[in-house]
Amino acid sequence: MATYKEQLEVAQSYRLKDGDRYRGNCPHCGGRNTYEVKLLAGELRWGCFKASCPVGGINSGDMSIKGILARVKEEQPSTRPLAPIPTPLVAASNHPAAMKFLATYNSLEAYQSGLIDVRYAPTEDRVLFPVGSLGWIGRGRKDTLPKWKKYGDCSSLCTCGSGTTAVVVEDSLSACAVGVIPEYTGCSLSGTILTQTHIQQLRAFDRIIIALDPDANQKALGMVARLSGTSSVTMRMLDNDLKYFSGDKIRRMLEYQVDE
Repeated sequence: MATYKEQLEVAQSYRLKDGDRYRGNCPHCGGRNTYEVKLLAGELRWGCFKASCPVGGINSGDMSIKGILARVKEEQPSTRPLAPIPTPLVAASNHPAAMKFLATYNSLEAYQSGLIDVRYAPTEDRVLFPVGSLGWIGRGRKDTLPKWKKYGDCSSLCTCGSGTTAVVVEDSLSACAVGVIPEYTGCSLSGTILTQTHIQQLRAFDRIIIALDPDANQKALGMVARLSGTSSVTMRMLDNDLKYFSGDKIRRMLEYQVDE
């Protein structure tokens, strides 16, 4: 059985607003439509109605004035100004260092095949990947901090490929490594937070595989539960980030078991 801490992390991954309730498949025992999470007056409750599943708990959170104000602020739409897109933005192919960077992380084939438009910002020494039609996310080529930086509207997924199976990963390089496999589309969250915008995009796929970094397995479990009912959804327990592997190796890692 999952520990209280593990159960709480899964329940919190639904990111409910006060008064919201979620009902769906249990991420712990697999029971169909037996799992419920609800948030009321700052108190988070979760549990499975299946008799053989002991999962359930309560977390009151921070009920101080400071804690309540923090939750209210979190529920408000973000007003943070969008970071301006750096100029100039040039094709990655014009800069050998950018091309070498893509090759290092198994992303060059996706770019050269026209599956994704990658740019280079020389003023910041960052390789940029498109996010939707209005944003870019840039990866520092060397030891630039922060390692990843968002520009413009990055509320959408960064996608690469044209397959009917979405492979949800954390970063754009991993999405590129996945996207060269015909049956897959790499879908980068640009982090580990699954938003409602992401869920709407993922509903267009026939099948979804959650393949996050090894330290995000509990979050991946919560994502499986949130996406249940929209498509066939599974997760893979990875030993390392997909951007470190070739296409053939990635295919074997993703298909090592038959989905039920």
